Amino acid sequence: MGIMPKTIQSLKKKMKIKLNNKFYKKEAIDEAINSFRGVCQFRVINDSFEIEVKSKGSNAENIELEFLNFALGFMKEKLLF
Repeated sequence: MGIMPKTIQSLKKKMKIKLNNKFYKKEAIDEAINSFRGVCQFRVINDSFEIEVKSKGSNAENIELEFLNFALGFMKEKLLF
């Protein structure tokens, strides 16, 4: 699995993304989840992060991109790379 997230399911108002836990840090994912609490649910499957994004009016793809940008920005700010 590469560094970029792989979309595994896409619906109109709902999307699931799977992230590589060798790149994305749990601390950054947790921080993003807290910030996006109103629009996403989180669960861990095996050794990967799987995030279910449920939209409350916006396009789920837009929320997915903002969520990932937030996580990456947090990692950069905290020097978690």
